[in-house]
Amino acid sequence: MNKKRFSHLLKALLFILLFIIEYYIITSENNEQLIMINCILLAINLCMLTLLIILKKADHFSAAIFKIFKNIAGNILGIIAIIYFTTHIGWIFTALRDSYTTDKEHLLSQFALYLNFLFFPYLFLTFFLKKRKEEVSPKNRKVLITSLSIFDYNRNAEGELSPQEKKVLNIIKDNKSYLTWGRDVNWQPVFLAVEKYKNLEEIIVLNTKQTKYQNNAIKNSNDFKDYTFEKLIKKYFPKIKVTNDMIEKPNELQSTVEDLNFILRKKLKKYEDKDIVFSITGGTAVISAAMSMIAIKGDRGITYMDQQSNVIINNSVDVFDIKELWEEIIDKYE
Repeated sequence: MNKKRFSHLLKALLFILLFIIEYYIITSENNEQLIMINCILLAINLCMLTLLIILKKADHFSAAIFKIFKNIAGNILGIIAIIYFTTHIGWIFTALRDSYTTDKEHLLSQFALYLNFLFFPYLFLTFFLKKRKEEVSPKNRKVLITSLSIFDYNRNAEGELSPQEKKVLNIIKDNKSYLTWGRDVNWQPVFLAVEKYKNLEEIIVLNTKQTKYQNNAIKNSNDFKDYTFEKLIKKYFPKIKVTNDMIEKPNELQSTVEDLNFILRKKLKKYEDKDIVFSITGGTAVISAAMSMIAIKGDRGITYMDQQSNVIINNSVDVFDIKELWEEIIDKYE
């Protein structure tokens, strides 16, 4: 049994043990004992919460719950944890409801007990949550995985460029450097990210049907055939290899995650997690979300352009960053 499974088993046994102890206390029907145990548990919970605040880990509580509940369908710890949580919520509501018709003092003591037992394991396990990842230096990244946004989301022609696309391509054509392209050119964040990661060896471009149509239209245009993404990367960063992969269903999260895992497993197996960074500024919200989820594993990272400051952000992502990361993805499409 590997270390991770053993850890999950111990945590699952903790939930089961708490269930057994709680059942024994409730069935004893000793109200004085119930009050005494409540006081002890409340004191322990308050001590753990105080210690978490002192250690500046109070915000880790929600991350601990997230880690326990994730992959519920195939994880014994997740299954037991969700049963434990939902059972206690049910008991709490039942105790509150029945306190209006029967022995209020005893039922309110039960209510407090259920509440104390509900919080105890999650507070306890928060102390064992792994610390944040150490930041991997941009100079150590070797592969950038990115999706490209198209220049005109209202385009309906598949064989030729729209007026908006021609306008954006003229900006690229008339400016000698990608630094002066501006917000109209939504490829710019990728180029700024490539500049930040100075030792990149490869860029994986995730295409959709729309970006593929746009790329073909650029290639078939006499005026702009030299301004495809691949040719521009070669122009500014000649040592970097560009390869393309297809995301078949860019609006379906699970399908996109599977496509990304296939790319990592089959095409990037020579690289370690610390070599890989995902650029989430371009593409659909679903592709950005899928990349941010996959970036949590190991020392993989993400990069994006801050929507307020236009500064390229470099992060090694873990469960502590979920809230901030999703806010960034949502802000991008508001």
